[in-house]
Amino acid sequence: MARRYLAFDIETAKDVPGEDFNWRPHRPLGISCAATLASDSSEVRLWHGIKTDGAPAERMTRDDAAVLVQYLCKMAQDGYTILTWNGLGFDYDVLAEESGAAGSCQECALGHVDMMFHIVCSLGYPVALDKGAQGMGLPGKPAGMTGIKAPKL
Repeated sequence: MARRYLAFDIETAKDVPGEDFNWRPHRPLGISCAATLASDSSEVRLWHGIKTDGAPAERMTRDDAAVLVQYLCKMAQDGYTILTWNGLGFDYDVLAEESGAAGSCQECALGHVDMMFHIVCSLGYPVALDKGAQGMGLPGKPAGMTGIKAPKL
């Protein structure tokens, strides 16, 4: 049986000032949205809060984030390898805080593949996702795009 993967990424609700993205002093950041994509699907699953009128909320609630954690854990239990870019250093950390499910996030993170972590181990320094994509011959982000702009778009 072919290995199955689930890509996972979050976007924060709070803008972090500065070029170095030193986010820890600005906690809690909140999660504006997240996305998952299974390797055996062509459909991206979007995760976000919902306002009373049905429109997307600017920030996920604790319950919204907990549902995402439950989904990630279920997919991992079902044999999917979760993939992130800096998930160990960022995504799971923020998701644990926002969901209140630190233990579940830790368990889920143990079996996942953090692609940037592998680069740090090989090169000794991190590489931004955009630069990693460009290094693989992919176009990367549109000019001027940053993670904080993603939820607004």
